[in-house]
Amino acid sequence: MRPHVVVFGLDGVRHDTLLAARTPELDAIAAAGFLAPVRVNDAAPTISGPGWATIATGVLADRHGIYDNDLTGHQIAKYPDFLTRVRLPDVVAHEEGLTPAYTAAVESCDRRIGRVLAAIRRRPSYAGERWTLIAVTDHGHVDVVGGHGGDSEAERTAWIAACGPGVPAEPPARLEQADVHAHVLAALGVEPRREWALAGRPFSPRPG
Repeated sequence: MRPHVVVFGLDGVRHDTLLAARTPELDAIAAAGFLAPVRVNDAAPTISGPGWATIATGVLADRHGIYDNDLTGHQIAKYPDFLTRVRLPDVVAHEEGLTPAYTAAVESCDRRIGRVLAAIRRRPSYAGERWTLIAVTDHGHVDVVGGHGGDSEAERTAWIAACGPGVPAEPPARLEQADVHAHVLAALGVEPRREWALAGRPFSPRPG
């Protein structure tokens, strides 16, 4: 059976807000695999640019060269994202803080994930396919007023939810955002090369 992977990126979703929100689609992913908090690595600030770059490239900021939302001087050509390797609700919190509208935005993301998953399940070949699902955020937000970029626990706490062939029911003891890249490659049967210098590793030793 040919493996398939979907990665859902939810920008700036606090772990505690996620747990409190009504997110049946993400809950289902967690129930079939795991949902765990993950600390944003100290190599970069809690800003979207370096966060998503680490998730996509599998290396930390000292290699991909992105430290803020200005991508000048990046090293993405040297450390490409997992899509390149294989072939190739943040706004509300900034404007309003951690209000009910922020939770509503998280729940809206969950409904969008549901629409994608429903389309996948309608595929005629779905029953014979192997799907790995990963949902991840890049950083958290500070209390009350919202915003990020600092070093508080609320900003440094992100999360990963994953399920699929070989995804463990319990998250690995050491979990990094860079593990997303490594697990995508492993799930698709791509053997990483030493020169890629990946900082992450698959959620389980032998996915699928």
